[in-house]
Amino acid sequence: MLLELEGYDCQGFEKGEDALESIRKNPDVDLILLDLNTDGIPAPDFAQAVRALYGAPCERRPRLGILSGSNQIERVARQIGADFLVSKPFRIEDVLQHVRAMAGATPWLPLPAVS
Repeated sequence: MLLELEGYDCQGFEKGEDALESIRKNPDVDLILLDLNTDGIPAPDFAQAVRALYGAPCERRPRLGILSGSNQIERVARQIGADFLVSKPFRIEDVLQHVRAMAGATPWLPLPAVS
């Protein structure tokens, strides 16, 4: 995985259910990258399940990044409370910029406000 080459400790899952099970077993997660087309749990349900695992309000909730080629990415990202989004097709550097920002290595820009 590219993020591991950058020095990040990460896991990949094809199904949202498997990712949630892993988070339940080890809740020390800093960032979740979620593809809107992931098999299994729809993105809004996945995000709600993650929030439920950590309780609300919670300062320790993992950051959530959305990756998608959907034309609905901005609406869904706001709906689920994503910290950032990256539209497909994307450059790997675009994803790394957001990951570094979430790790505190660079300043980041939040999602624009809905007008």
